[in-house]
Amino acid sequence: AGNYGLSRLNLKKGEFIFTTFTGLDVRSVVVFEGYLYAATEAGIYRIAENASNPENFGNWEFLGAAQGFPASYSATAMVLYKGQLYLDINQAIYRLEGGKPVFFFQKTGYALKFLSAEGPHLLAGYRCASSGCANGTVLYFTPAGLGGEVDGSCCGQPNYALEDSQGRVWFGDNFRGFRYLDNIGNSRCNLLTFDSPYSSSNRELVVSQKQLWAAAGGVNQTFSYLFLDHGFSSYIDGQWTIYNRDTRQELKGENPND
Repeated sequence: AGNYGLSRLNLKKGEFIFTTFTGLDVRSVVVFEGYLYAATEAGIYRIAENASNPENFGNWEFLGAAQGFPASYSATAMVLYKGQLYLDINQAIYRLEGGKPVFFFQKTGYALKFLSAEGPHLLAGYRCASSGCANGTVLYFTPAGLGGEVDGSCCGQPNYALEDSQGRVWFGDNFRGFRYLDNIGNSRCNLLTFDSPYSSSNRELVVSQKQLWAAAGGVNQTFSYLFLDHGFSSYIDGQWTIYNRDTRQELKGENPND
């Protein structure tokens, strides 16, 4: 799934079987009961898995009012869990039953970022979408409904999370480091850190006296400044050192609590 549409890739051969250009941002794709489903900013579309021409987006069926969906909506995430298809409609999670969506859960004030079901639980990741919260959260479910919320110390601004075969829950997050819980109900967050630059958004590199210095920053596609607070880094004698508001009190400025 991508902002161009979707592609089907044969991993063994390293070949693309087909690519469909949709003109829509496709956010998630699943195969379920003989159909390919695509969640897009303009709703969910599907086509038979064995269709002869999936490249033509005109052959895809929009799931709208005739199928029990809203006439107009957006969809972000879809996943197969316990043999059933879970999807979102306008940030609310539904389960497809008899071809129609049945309401499952909604978290007010938060925007759904992802659904995952690699382990025994269904995980739903949320980002804050209101002024009353700062960080996101990850909830876990059983087929009967909400099971609980994972420990907040492991989850800041989640991009993805998965539960592995050993019961550990791993988090892909905007915050630095790799985080995981030993199990879904654990309250002790394990943090893996690596000797590396603070940011991948580096604007300039300088080498002097066998020292490497990197300054974060840059511009976007329209050459507007990014105004990052990532600071700068040095690589000296095989060790990275980070200089920014998070690591140096003297760089916090006049309002250190902002």
